[in-house]
Amino acid sequence: MTTLEDIMPFIMIIILGVSVCTLFFGLGYLRYKERMTMIEKDLTNPLPANKSKRAIRFGFPIMFMGIGLLTAFLLDTLLLHGIANVEAIYFSCVMIFGGIGFIIAYFVSGDAKE
Repeated sequence: MTTLEDIMPFIMIIILGVSVCTLFFGLGYLRYKERMTMIEKDLTNPLPANKSKRAIRFGFPIMFMGIGLLTAFLLDTLLLHGIANVEAIYFSCVMIFGGIGFIIAYFVSGDAKE
């Protein structure tokens, strides 16, 4: 006989999947309705100005978070063998390098006022 504890992971996976699908569908539907309303009112369509800027804004932080994970892994395996709180090293490296990535993306994308 299966208990609720055995079934709970499957229920959570189903709930998470339905929630994520509902979120993406809802966001897409709201964007569609907004654009259709703007077309009906003869307003300009607010399309993204430049997709390369968006790619830079997301690419640099993700790349630097990967570098942070690599740095934390190297610190963990090569230098800090017996440290008990290794999770803090991973978390801090990802956050520090992710922040550096956001700062670099801000300056590279041209948002900084001269």
